[in-house]
Formats: sequence, C-alpha cells, structure tokens
Amino acid sequence: MTVERRTKIFIELKYDKEEVAKSCRGEPENSLRPLEHFSSACRYIRNILEHAPQVESNVKIILEDEEKLRKDIMKSDLGSDEMQEATKAFLFNVSRLRTVAAGTDTIRRDVEKKFKEFANASKGFFTE
Repeated sequence: MTVERRTKIFIELKYDKEEVAKSCRGEPENSLRPLEHFSSACRYIRNILEHAPQVESNVKIILEDEEKLRKDIMKSDLGSDEMQEATKAFLFNVSRLRTVAAGTDTIRRDVEKKFKEFANASKGFFTE
C-alpha cells in the first residue's frame, strides 16, 4: 500500500484489495472498508475545494451585474404588476446568491481546515 500526496488538497491511497485481504488479521472487510472511506473522503474534499472557486466566481459575476440587471428589468416591456413580480423575484434571487457566496467561502475555508486535520490525523495509520 502506498500513500501519495498528489496535490495540496489530495492524498491518494493506492492498495491492492487482495493483498490487503491476505495480510490483515480478522475479516478483510474490516480493513478494506476504512481504506475505502479514507479514499472517498479525500476525493470529496478535493471535489469541494476544486469547485468552490468556480461557484464563487460565477456568483461574483452575477452580483457585479446586479445594478445592470435591475435596470434591464425596469427597461423591459413588462406591465407594472409583472415588473413588480420580476423585481421581487430578482431581489429574492440576489439575496440567495449573496447567501451562497458567503456559504461557499465558509465551506471552502472549513474544508481546507478539516483536510489539514484529516491529513495530520491519518499519518499514524500509514506508518509501518
């Protein structure tokens, strides 16, 4: 079994299931399941941290255009009731995007912190 830190945010665990099953004491599943969970956790952390900047960037672009989009609604050919509904929906969506932007930053920061803790805590499991 080998452990490789491929990037800052990804630890790859390489192992042969049959080899682990042969060399473990007790039920092989009790040794394989934690290794699979460790690998899955690393992949999920990597995916979150890889996608967070894209989400933040997309939300930022939309929020930067908020005033222009609001003016576009006002310039549209909508009736007063429709314009009021469109403005209300737009403001609701902008509010949700602000929440997403703040939440994404928090998630990214917390996941980075947890990954460091996870990597440090797991070092002992992979020593000879």
